[in-house]
Amino acid sequence: MAVDITKVKILGYIYEIHYVDNIADCGQADCAQQVIRVNNKITKQQKDSTILHEIIEVLRYQLGLDELSHKYIMAIETGLFAVLSENKEMFANFGKEI
Repeated sequence: MAVDITKVKILGYIYEIHYVDNIADCGQADCAQQVIRVNNKITKQQKDSTILHEIIEVLRYQLGLDELSHKYIMAIETGLFAVLSENKEMFANFGKEI
């Protein structure tokens, strides 16, 4: 059984990831509370995709990229998710000292 991610560090801030049943969307980011909420009723693959999407939403907010529309956030997430999913071995040690 796959383990759900419970925390992610974004630009030095630790965001808790909560899996909830009471949201209509796949997910939502709350920058004020440093929480990402993910719909617990979607598949593991959809959850991972949603977390990546919400991370990009947080980056947009934290970096002041207000001109980055939701359409482009969705496109970036789709592309990154595909690259990360299809090249897991490439990113297994990403950012680690060897």
